[in-house]
Amino acid sequence: MASRKALTDAVITFLQALKTTPLSTTKILQSFTTSQVPLIYEHGLPQLAPFLGRRFTGAEGVVRYFELLGETLSIEEMRFEDEGGWVVDGTAQAVVLRGQGRFCWKGTEQVWDETFIYRVGLVVEGGGDGDGHVEVKMWVVK
Repeated sequence: MASRKALTDAVITFLQALKTTPLSTTKILQSFTTSQVPLIYEHGLPQLAPFLGRRFTGAEGVVRYFELLGETLSIEEMRFEDEGGWVVDGTAQAVVLRGQGRFCWKGTEQVWDETFIYRVGLVVEGGGDGDGHVEVKMWVVK
């Protein structure tokens, strides 16, 4: 199992990739595991947005999620609570944190502020005793 620091460092790297402008799926994919099938799931009704309520799996799914997100929304002022507020579960190898951002629906130009919760499931790559590189295997948005 990975240490708390290894888990939080992996999440920090992932969050930095999410905040790049313009959004780089190449950079984001570098945070995801290649030894397991990664999963993205954003809670919500699929009727409201094409990226809600659907499972996006594998590298192709990760790319597709961000394509749909980028076609539908623009995101500004994304920020996250500091690490002190994160819930880090070493047994589950997961981190839960809260973030905020300003979103714009591209079709209508409607803008709103939103608070969201991320649950990031992690896996140690290349080391069975927690001495490998930690990467994202599951990202759930609520």
